[in-house]
Amino acid sequence: MKKILLVISYFILFLLTATSLLADKCKDYLAFSSPEEITTFGIDTTGHWFAIASNISGNYRLVIDGKETGIFRDVKKIVFSNDGTRWACFAKDNVRWYVITNDTTLEIPTSDVGELAYSPDSRALVYSYFEGENEVIVLPNRKINVINRIGNFYPGFGGNTISFLGIRGEDTVININGTESQPFEAIIPMGYWQDGQMVYAAKNGGVWEVYKNFTSISEPYQEITDAKINIYGTVAAILARQMSGNYISVIFSDEYYDPLVSKPYDYANALVLHPSLPMAAFRATINTNNFIVLSNTDFYGGQTAGYPFFSYDGSELYFFGCDIDCFANINGKKYPINSQIDLLSIYAMKPESRSIAYATSTSLVVRDLEKDMLYSGMMVDQVSAPIYNWRNKRYEALGKINQRLYLLTCEW
Repeated sequence: MKKILLVISYFILFLLTATSLLADKCKDYLAFSSPEEITTFGIDTTGHWFAIASNISGNYRLVIDGKETGIFRDVKKIVFSNDGTRWACFAKDNVRWYVITNDTTLEIPTSDVGELAYSPDSRALVYSYFEGENEVIVLPNRKINVINRIGNFYPGFGGNTISFLGIRGEDTVININGTESQPFEAIIPMGYWQDGQMVYAAKNGGVWEVYKNFTSISEPYQEITDAKINIYGTVAAILARQMSGNYISVIFSDEYYDPLVSKPYDYANALVLHPSLPMAAFRATINTNNFIVLSNTDFYGGQTAGYPFFSYDGSELYFFGCDIDCFANINGKKYPINSQIDLLSIYAMKPESRSIAYATSTSLVVRDLEKDMLYSGMMVDQVSAPIYNWRNKRYEALGKINQRLYLLTCEW
């Protein structure tokens, strides 16, 4: 009997110790307690978080990183700069619209606002507002007037140039810093190359090509299904369907004399760019076999394959897949996961940690892939998508309970 009690005591002690270790990994902090209903909240990939609360009078309280910026009748389009140093939004009091930033409040002479965006290098904010049917786009060095603009606009480096799409009859055109292109059947804007030229994909006469400004830089394709450029304007990539019907990826970089073309696949999607190097990953299929492709290297994706991700510094490519059992794959090495996972969720990863963070409906969870252990903090009613905050060296998400927001963290 004494031996049984001793074994039970050791087992209880082990459980208590393990629980303490799990608790030490994850800590939660009250970020914002609101007297009004929290209608919107989120955390940006740069680590900044925001919340909007409203009361029965129809007023909105805007809070960013715990600091209240004011009470307004309306708040629209919160954006953060790529380097994480600046943010901006539109806000309206009883009669006037403003551009609110982290250090400035600027009144806008309008009854309706348009778009706002930071330049890729985070140096400039560009925004627009309406004067009747006329849209006024405000750049650091000038204002331009446009009509019938559609979609987002794309500031260049420093914010002194801008591109946007417009409608001309049944066709679409791209306006690049005041010069309008020929009419196209469809256009996918990407962004600015480091030399100041706008990069985009466009369809003309049933054929797709990639353009820099008004010059084609690619072969013709039957279809371009995805197109991206990095924030430095040094690498662009597309997923395209060839005239033969096969899918390929094409990477454009000044480091390559010619574009880098992958081998053909039956299908490809979910394109993601490396943060800085001329590399891209995507999901592909050959004869019903699923792969995650890194440039010209195929990694088996399982019977069902999730999305590919790069770590924030680009040092690791990771994804999830499932056969009978699910697994994680980091730079080609598989880690078994003895439970079902959501392949469509957003996953964050600290480089070289062999850990993955994700959000359930009630908590921030970190999985240690080598130990196959789960770590989690408090339970909440709603959770934002997780990030790895490299500045704070921890996983982070926002959690909501009633009208309180908590910063959920797990240090790794």
